[in-house]
Amino acid sequence: EQNAKRPEGQPPLFVTTSHGLFTSMRMQQAYISSTATGVTIALSFAMGALLAFVANVIVAFAAFVCIGGVVCCTLGMMVVQGWELGLIEAICATIVVGFSVDYVVHYALAYVNAPQNDRASRLTHALVEVGISVQAGAVTTMGASAFLLFTTVRFYFKFGVFMLSTIFFSLLFANVGFTALLAVVGPEGSSGDLSTIIKVVTCGRVRVGRAAEPSEGNMKP
Repeated sequence: EQNAKRPEGQPPLFVTTSHGLFTSMRMQQAYISSTATGVTIALSFAMGALLAFVANVIVAFAAFVCIGGVVCCTLGMMVVQGWELGLIEAICATIVVGFSVDYVVHYALAYVNAPQNDRASRLTHALVEVGISVQAGAVTTMGASAFLLFTTVRFYFKFGVFMLSTIFFSLLFANVGFTALLAVVGPEGSSGDLSTIIKVVTCGRVRVGRAAEPSEGNMKP
């Protein structure tokens, strides 16, 4: 656009830099777009996996809300730490969803597979059955990640901080947020089950189809 306005006879204008600022700008744009795409795809796959394995819409949605909270808190931690979006941060932001699913899914599966029907008993069953395993898994993972804080390599240090933060927020949302949601809106009996919803939808379609068919008395000769 500026070249079109240049005086006649003046050579074309161009801008350059010796510090690679334009290359850095393009890389930042690529990091932002790829990170947003990766997080979106990971969350979509997480929701699909929750629906497939938990097989309950209410429990799956509650778990998805907690996973989203873990992702937001972990990314917020990166901002608070003053990390600029680069290769390390883009990788961490992409894989945070996978680390956020673990503990919530344990409680979700234990809840839907509980032999009881009422909400309080099913939640108690889930906490008793897998509560110790969830806490132990979190402690061992955080203990292993703590050693990365003593390294001098920047990638290892940042990854250690990322792992500790992700596991902490995952455990917090699983023990507090997810269990609180189940205590309030957790399904009782077969409510929210995918099999029940599919049966209701299928039966409804069959009834509508039968109602649309003309009866013999209403048929004209």
